[in-house]
Amino acid sequence: MLLFEEGLTDTNLLWNKDSNESDLARFLRTDGVWSITGPIHRKVALERLGGFDETIPFWQDVELHIRAICKGANYIKKLNERPDCYNRRHQLASISQQGFNTIEKQRAKIEIYKKLVVYAEKYHCLNEQVRTSIVSYLFACARQLIVNHQELTEAVEIWQYASQKGQVNKGIYIVGKLHLISLSQYQLQNKKNRVYLFSAKLLSFLLPKRYKLIPMTIGQVKY
Repeated sequence: MLLFEEGLTDTNLLWNKDSNESDLARFLRTDGVWSITGPIHRKVALERLGGFDETIPFWQDVELHIRAICKGANYIKKLNERPDCYNRRHQLASISQQGFNTIEKQRAKIEIYKKLVVYAEKYHCLNEQVRTSIVSYLFACARQLIVNHQELTEAVEIWQYASQKGQVNKGIYIVGKLHLISLSQYQLQNKKNRVYLFSAKLLSFLLPKRYKLIPMTIGQVKY
């Protein structure tokens, strides 16, 4: 898939590229390997999957891809071939992205994500890469709950859930929790007490790098 704004080749950016990381791990850190219009599905395969989950408010495409991977769907990637479909990048947010940082959508996003984790557990797909993706993504969500909404209790609950699913050791869990608390105090002090900011940064430094960064290649690869 080639991305464009006005003319078909004005950005010359691919949707994404292949890597040695598992497709499931990439999808679970929101680095979508392909978009919904990228694959060609056999009808029987979609029927076996049950199609889209129309009960969720957004991420229906991501949910379908992850469900298919977890259930062992056979597929061949052709990401190195010439682009044969195009996706327009526009300045305005898509319908599903509008108001994405509201507390309601943040909570809905986390609930959908937990559903995806259940798929990975049910079909025995929780390898080290997948666990790392789960921890890093949900840690970012926990931080967003504090920065955008000052929801410390929910943030700590999310971090605890992520730590359990990702098999994070107790020491790292405590460091992450203290980081969230320091970040919350900094926000509550209207960003005036820089001691809390320094504490949050120091604690973040102590966390493993893989839990702090969500590297993305989607929409960044030149064709």
